[in-house]
Amino acid sequence: RIFTAFGLTVAGLAAASDTAGDQVLAWKTCDLQPVCSVEAVSRPAGGRFGTPSPLGAIDPGSDPAVAVTRHGAAVVGWVNRGRVTVAVRTSAARTFASPGRLGGPADAAGLTLAAGTDGRIVAAWSENAARTTFRAAEWR
Repeated sequence: RIFTAFGLTVAGLAAASDTAGDQVLAWKTCDLQPVCSVEAVSRPAGGRFGTPSPLGAIDPGSDPAVAVTRHGAAVVGWVNRGRVTVAVRTSAARTFASPGRLGGPADAAGLTLAAGTDGRIVAAWSENAARTTFRAAEWR
């Protein structure tokens, strides 16, 4: 499948899969300003990729992060205005839920996500201008 973003720059492609073959892709699109947003698309095991969904604004210097749990739930995370934002698609859902923010001050960078075998997702990122600390969050 080919995905096209006419008139936009595409960057920060992130991909994840579980052992059954459920997959998620996310990327950043930016215009010339640059005003950037996150898009994501998922594919159930044995299925096809759907239509990409716009998830929200992303800081131009950030890239999205993705993870897929053992049971096919997909999580896309990104930094918007210095805050960590995530959108989740359960294994039964066809689309991502409305994004929510994780706690912490408004100076996040370097977000990464990982899925555990028990269905939990771990998010980790650095914070403060000197990048001397990092924060982690876990949820199910």
